[in-house]
Amino acid sequence: MSRTFSLAIRLVRGGGAAGITRLALMTVGMAVGVAVTTLVVMLPSVLDHRAAASSGRLPAPAGEAGSAKPTFMFALVEDSWKGQRFSRVLLAPLGTDAVPPPGVERFPGPGEIIASPSAAALLADHPELGARVPGRVTSEIAAEGLLAPDEMFAYVGVTPDRLEGGSEASGFGVGFQDDIVRETFDGVARELGVLVLTPALIYVVVCGRLAAATRARRYAALRLIGLRRSHVLRIAATESAITGGFGALVGVLLYEQLSPPVARSGALGFTWYPEVSDVGAAGTAAIVLLAAVVSALVGALGLRQSLNRPVAARAAVEEPPARWWLLLPLILGLGLMLPVILRRVTTGGTTRVVYTDVQIAMVLTGMVLAGVGVVLAIRPIVSSTARAVAHPSLPLTLRLAGRRLSCTPSSTLRLLSGLAVLVLVGGISAGVLRDDELAAGPEVDAFTVTVDARRAATPQVREKVALVPAQHRWTVQYSIARPPANVGPPTTAADRVAMFGVAMVTAPCAQIRVITKSALPGCRDGADYRLVDAELHNTAEDIPPGVMVQFADDKGESNSYRTPEASLVVDDLEQSQLHLSSAILVAAERPRFGWPENLLLNFVVAEPESNVEAFKSAVLANDPTAAIDVQLRNIPALEAYRAHRGTISTGVMIGFFLGAAAFLIAVVDRAIDRRRDVISLLVLGMPLRSVRASQLFHITLPLIAVLVVTVAVGHVAGNAWLQLNGRYSGWYGGTLKTMLPLAGLAALAAISAAPVVVGKTIRAEDMRRE
Repeated sequence: MSRTFSLAIRLVRGGGAAGITRLALMTVGMAVGVAVTTLVVMLPSVLDHRAAASSGRLPAPAGEAGSAKPTFMFALVEDSWKGQRFSRVLLAPLGTDAVPPPGVERFPGPGEIIASPSAAALLADHPELGARVPGRVTSEIAAEGLLAPDEMFAYVGVTPDRLEGGSEASGFGVGFQDDIVRETFDGVARELGVLVLTPALIYVVVCGRLAAATRARRYAALRLIGLRRSHVLRIAATESAITGGFGALVGVLLYEQLSPPVARSGALGFTWYPEVSDVGAAGTAAIVLLAAVVSALVGALGLRQSLNRPVAARAAVEEPPARWWLLLPLILGLGLMLPVILRRVTTGGTTRVVYTDVQIAMVLTGMVLAGVGVVLAIRPIVSSTARAVAHPSLPLTLRLAGRRLSCTPSSTLRLLSGLAVLVLVGGISAGVLRDDELAAGPEVDAFTVTVDARRAATPQVREKVALVPAQHRWTVQYSIARPPANVGPPTTAADRVAMFGVAMVTAPCAQIRVITKSALPGCRDGADYRLVDAELHNTAEDIPPGVMVQFADDKGESNSYRTPEASLVVDDLEQSQLHLSSAILVAAERPRFGWPENLLLNFVVAEPESNVEAFKSAVLANDPTAAIDVQLRNIPALEAYRAHRGTISTGVMIGFFLGAAAFLIAVVDRAIDRRRDVISLLVLGMPLRSVRASQLFHITLPLIAVLVVTVAVGHVAGNAWLQLNGRYSGWYGGTLKTMLPLAGLAALAAISAAPVVVGKTIRAEDMRRE
């Protein structure tokens, strides 16, 4: 065993400068892959810690069967400061035996504030914020009582008489995870895994296959000089285990160095305490052992053919043809994703399709399989391209490129896989980000403003106010209520409409889709619809079709209007920006009855807050009498959107980095491997220009075919993700807009790599070797 280990060590550090370069690249590749994968694996534990910490500090209500007697009263206060949540718990002790909350040494007395470090600093620097919180800061909450280092949270002590409307509690901790925290970060770990794990896997494979041909020849030579096959396999496994284990150890150390700044920087849209995501000694040992075992198995299995035929492995023979089963992962992945998109066609796009967790898991599995399948399909694509360009009627440079492709498709696969990952991640991320934008709604990173211009001098002034530039806009007008003659509750839907009136919303279909966060495939501009919440559809609360109602126009006259037959059903319509359970939708730019006095103008103004002030100035410049109401922001939705947006941005950045790194590493490896072939051609008298042209065709021809397949798969994967929540109908073209520039960049990078392989001069060392 000692001889095997000693020989493996010599092989690891052998090979001269080229061997050292490859060893460094393989170690760095394994380290980066392990570091990135560890971040993805540890993220669920970070989110679980947030949910557990949040539930652990919630007061446990008293009065339930079997609960202890109440020891204090409490009231929860949800507030915000400049777009950040500032939660407070008002506490009033009912005796001396009240247990302090987590992270606090003693129960706060009246007038005392125990705040998080971030909240304490803000309360000291901003007196206007301190006016909201009665008392003075006496101490700070420790880390075990907070969700994150930058969280704004405080316990405020008051007297019981100030909490007459509060609740009684016997302690802290409700015994289950906080649903609000779980909903806020739902899908974050899944998004990061989809965007990062596939590029990381491909990147590690590319690094692990460096110098594959050289290693095969080296171990074939050991087999030829008399070493047993089992002995050579042990040496190969030991060499791979040493490289993989050392790379994994470096990767864990790299993760431990990068985890604290990532945790505190908010790169994923939220922060956490680095200790929560610490791997620990046991985790480090497990990761290194797993990496070593997997590397040993891969290293040994990859040499089976060269050890079975050692003489052929020593010669530069053509690689075996590509197997058809390499296309199976791609076909299976597409098969799992396409039904999600095609189901929209079968349902007619009129209803929202709800998928189970199993179906969602199958689609996500299909995305991962398709991503890996694209890389595996490069081999058959390269072989097909080689056969096409090796025809005798084509020029010599093309035939030479085709011949090289057919002999060594593996090196081309490693070169193109990184570029394929770049394009694929772009397509998937476009679909994921669009889905999160639809889920968040237009108001999540903006301000909703309502303008009442009933005191405007003329209808023309109201029109000018309505046309003030904003991100989104719509109008709401209520019909004239005419209660029936008999006093009492309405008995029919028509009587209810006549008694209470009905709202008419005016907005183009594109705007109403964004406002309601719904696909609305049946909406067409220029038509009228009955807009209704899904829970009220075909109930007594629905607006009946064919009922006559009266609306005032901008001249003050009453106009008859018959409610339309067509309807649009929207999930959670009342929770949308419209805040209506049912309404009439006029899908147009201008209101049906002009600009009457009872017309409410609604706008969504993008961040920052200075834009709101500029918008208010523009409105008041047209109508100084206008009443402007800026609604409070939806802090939970804003937090969820920041978490998803930060996760996607970081995942895309990591995916791009891994793809680019895989390409650069493959370029270096290819330049070293192809040097012998290039020198042979130059020695035989082929012009340098022809060699470079052949290398250019060698790369660009399969690249075009691979990019076409990658763009198609990325388009399908991005749309499959977008269809999972039913918020978008039809094919989303944003995936193509994202991938096409990346495909052009990938082509440019591949073309630039061709001269690197050929080089400019012939070294004497290369001449002597040949």
